[in-house]
Amino acid sequence: MITDCLTALSRLPPVYIPRGDPVVEIHLKISEFSTDLERTVFGERRKSYVQENRALYVIFKEDIQDTIPNFYPAENSQSNPGLVKSQAKPLNYPDVRKVIREYALLFALLNVPLFSVVR
Repeated sequence: MITDCLTALSRLPPVYIPRGDPVVEIHLKISEFSTDLERTVFGERRKSYVQENRALYVIFKEDIQDTIPNFYPAENSQSNPGLVKSQAKPLNYPDVRKVIREYALLFALLNVPLFSVVR
């Protein structure tokens, strides 16, 4: 029975995939990538993919959290209340105003309108 099925399958014409059309090529590449990614994520190839990378995900998440601005919405707040786990120097309102003034001066010197994106 299996040999009959294999013989019948071998008699089928090949699947026609027009090559050379950029849209078709891009679609095929995206489809192949999506299929490979799905198989990897759901463990069809390697069951240990997520477990092996869990430590890397934790490190990656901590690295992203370290880039969070350490801002406190008060005039002179320098203590860390524990809400933000950041390695950055604490910023408060005067610090933010200073940064805005510095950038405004820089943009003025470069003759770039501050709100050119809005216009």
